[in-house]
Amino acid sequence: MKTKTITAYGTRVIKSMLVPALGLALTVSSCKKDSTTTAAVTEDEAAEIMVQSIDPASGGLALQTTAATTITVTSSGSSKCGIAKDSTITGSGGTSTRSYTYNLNWHRLLTCGTGSIPSKLDFSFTGASTYVAPRMSSNDNSTGAFTVTGLELASSEYIVNQTYTRNGTQQSKVRNNRNFTSTVNITTTNVKVSKVSQQITSGTGTIAVTGTASTGESFSFSGTITFLGGQKATIVLSTGTTFNVQW
Repeated sequence: MKTKTITAYGTRVIKSMLVPALGLALTVSSCKKDSTTTAAVTEDEAAEIMVQSIDPASGGLALQTTAATTITVTSSGSSKCGIAKDSTITGSGGTSTRSYTYNLNWHRLLTCGTGSIPSKLDFSFTGASTYVAPRMSSNDNSTGAFTVTGLELASSEYIVNQTYTRNGTQQSKVRNNRNFTSTVNITTTNVKVSKVSQQITSGTGTIAVTGTASTGESFSFSGTITFLGGQKATIVLSTGTTFNVQW
């Protein structure tokens, strides 16, 4: 079994709606060289796509989750039950080796129970993002749907269940410098977010990436995600390779 580490750190992210600053520059280390260098897309390249679909600085799932709970804080007390509202979240930034932009359009609806007490917030969104990193660059579009519960005051955490799809065109900068198109699908279950820090504390999910290389060859990778808290997660591919992720 191979274990690899993908660390994200350092770059300040500019966001609207008081979403906490998150950032990254991407490095990858491996205890064993990947042997599938002749594949349409290697495990390392597939993992890079998966990580960027989670990374908040690339407009990924972690940002969407944090944004959903941040919007929940401002919406659950002021929104009217059954009345839809819209929001926009944008961000950009970079370092000498990395740059990124994202623009996300959100639609939300508050559902209330007995006595007009908020019970859940349903979100849907569409968006676009780009990133240029040392190992890969990408131009993406994303869609998703989230449900946030745990709105009651007695609960210390929000619970988020979500589906997320990201379609993009990538240019690899390592090995054979391949370019390819890809689709990432993520489904999470009971992702918990602290109401104090607005950070993910736990949760699980599945992730799959499929696509086609410029050579016409297709590829497919799948695995599981476990959120560990402290801005960390693990991705375990079906091959058994584990990627430790930190943003």
